[in-house]
Amino acid sequence: PRSFDVCTYNITECMERSQDTVGPYTGPMGGTSCELSCRDPMLGDVTTASCEDLNINPNRRMEYQLPTCSMYCPKPTTLPDGYEHLGTTDLANPSNEYRCASGYGGTASISCYLRGAYSSVTET
Repeated sequence: PRSFDVCTYNITECMERSQDTVGPYTGPMGGTSCELSCRDPMLGDVTTASCEDLNINPNRRMEYQLPTCSMYCPKPTTLPDGYEHLGTTDLANPSNEYRCASGYGGTASISCYLRGAYSSVTET
């Protein structure tokens, strides 16, 4: 059986569509398609999984390419002194670019990671 990182990929629609039952057959029906996407807080493209038309082979799996997903670090609620946010917070086209504020030196960066369950709160 195939396994997916369910924290990264949203495969719910495909799981539902791959469980059709007709007579002794359980699996995706011929011509079935569904979307694979990234699960929050990951962002990325959406891809399509499909089962070839007229499929009657119960062992045939849907053909797909997983989407490319990457972690989106939301902007901290308050930036520490010395940082400036240059990017956009638009989720359709996010940017996490920071720089040192005037009078400060060094390299500004942000990082985020998942600890158990995702929370939209960003630690600084």
